[in-house]
Amino acid sequence: MSDAINLICLPFAGGGALAFRRWQAKLGERVRVLPVVLPGRETLFKEDPILTHEKMMEYLCRNVIPLCQPPFALYGHSMGSRLAFELARELRHRRLPGPVKLLVSGAPAPRYGPPGLGISAMDDAEFRACLRRLGGTPEPVLQNRELFELFLPVLRADFLVAETYKYVESAPLDCSIVAWGGRGDIYEYDRVAAWTLESRALGRAEMVDGGHFFIFSAERHFLGLVSKELCGDNHAVLRQSSQVVDGGAEVG
Repeated sequence: MSDAINLICLPFAGGGALAFRRWQAKLGERVRVLPVVLPGRETLFKEDPILTHEKMMEYLCRNVIPLCQPPFALYGHSMGSRLAFELARELRHRRLPGPVKLLVSGAPAPRYGPPGLGISAMDDAEFRACLRRLGGTPEPVLQNRELFELFLPVLRADFLVAETYKYVESAPLDCSIVAWGGRGDIYEYDRVAAWTLESRALGRAEMVDGGHFFIFSAERHFLGLVSKELCGDNHAVLRQSSQVVDGGAEVG
């Protein structure tokens, strides 16, 4: 995989590397999948979760920028899409090599601000109901009180990170931006398509069948689109069977 393109994946709120566990096999040898693990989950379970977007970016600059070895692309879903976007901006600010492409999904363009303000402050019952509507949290986690309370601090922290994001207008990025939205999600096409305004290069936006977590419910199709953007085809993915996987939980 010495000539593979590095695909650095920023997770949605409540998500981690586990959400991308099948991507490497499906995208093939021409893509090297590098999922980002955030504090408070998986191998960093004992670390305190980050509570603000500003602190999250500080963490990413310390731990993810060293992974940005050309050629690379940045990908993020929902909360992760804004993290990937701001990381691309930070690379430009530091005059470091930028991504060949910025791939984002499940989020309106950053100029529209963070969605779901106030979700992080909901009481447990409201919060659980919100997660269930979004469809990304495994039902056993929602039904099991001990499991839910175990994941609750990370989930609330991630929503708070999403809610403290502040868009600052700046020069468009040089890399192409490709944005995907779910037809059953709350975001209209125009808000997804506005991602392309953040780049001076030719980009595009596309809606995919499914709700907020179409990256799981339509995994085979979606990874085919990712493969096409990175490698010029979707052959590696089309040979694989599709299966719905569990991810995490979020809206932000």
